[in-house]
Amino acid sequence: MNQNESDCDAADTALSGRITTLEADPTTQTLLTAEASTRTNADNALSARLDTAEAKTSYSDPTTQTLLTAEATARTSADTVLQTNIDTITTEQAAQEARLLLAGLFTGVLYVSNFSGG
Repeated sequence: MNQNESDCDAADTALSGRITTLEADPTTQTLLTAEASTRTNADNALSARLDTAEAKTSYSDPTTQTLLTAEATARTSADTVLQTNIDTITTEQAAQEARLLLAGLFTGVLYVSNFSGG
């Protein structure tokens, strides 16, 4: 056995002794128990909050997605109605322009006079 191995064995023994002392120390155990209890209580509180949130209808029922889907469907339907109305107006306007053109009332040119009134 060389010096390095002897030093390692001595350090292991010293560390083991310190750990044994700490494990036997009631203050250390009290602090560990208190910390474990605090963490357990915090975990339980968080778990209770999650249970409350998960019990809400908004969590278990995909209401938001249902509402988004309904809104998207309504918007698409309204867009279709709007486009149909625009197409109808455009068709009616073209037909009116054709009737005016045939009657000689519409040339597509705007005439401006210098009428000064009077």
